[in-house]
Amino acid sequence: MEEVNDWWTSLSPAQQQDIISNRPDWIGNLDGIPVNDRGAANLNRLNSEITAVDEEIAEKQTEFEGQGGPLDDPVYVKRAQQELHRLERKREELEQLRETFKNDSGRHTLVLLDATSGDHLQAAVAIGEEDFADHSVALSDQAEAGGERLAGFLDSLWSTHYGDPHLVASGHSYGSSVTGYALQETAAPDEFNALGSPGVSTNHLGPLHIIPGKFNVASTPGDGVAVIARFGGQPPVSEGHRIGTGGWISPEGIDYSPS
Repeated sequence: MEEVNDWWTSLSPAQQQDIISNRPDWIGNLDGIPVNDRGAANLNRLNSEITAVDEEIAEKQTEFEGQGGPLDDPVYVKRAQQELHRLERKREELEQLRETFKNDSGRHTLVLLDATSGDHLQAAVAIGEEDFADHSVALSDQAEAGGERLAGFLDSLWSTHYGDPHLVASGHSYGSSVTGYALQETAAPDEFNALGSPGVSTNHLGPLHIIPGKFNVASTPGDGVAVIARFGGQPPVSEGHRIGTGGWISPEGIDYSPS
């Protein structure tokens, strides 16, 4: 990761911009690249990702027009239909993401874009000017397997940040479980918010590299997800703080109130 950042910072601004514009796939998901540069590259990737999915959809539609494929095989037809529906759903997700950023004021950054690894589009969005912010919040909503990937992103955010950030890892629902697994592999975050959490992978703060008082828990009455502790339990609230769901300001003055 440090080698990646050293390479990137060794380039001139013109060279960096050339890669962002013409080879955005090189750096869009690459840990060690500053968040803002990753975001710009991923925005440039959106159109090409949509074009690639459109080409796959056209290929499947051609099969259904009788120009290829064993259409007399019901098993093949069913699988082809499922694949076509999967591609159409992914195309819709990509288009929604593109439209969202068309109307964005610049407050959000598309720091991860993966349209090939699964049935659904995978994307991560950072809030604010992450490369310069005094307080950074990383949000996660993926499954348990995303913990390792999130840990790499948190390390990258720390290593490419200008200055000494107060990094907060915040996960909602099952995303807090991913964040818990990630924190077992990185010491980058200073604070951890678990919101409506079904468990954060451990019953103690030690494995999460979070010190007592920097663990914040929030849930609403009757939240069935938050009481099951399915993913490895949760450290006791006595090691941190219980925060209200209507808004909260941390001891450091960070405002988590709804905006």
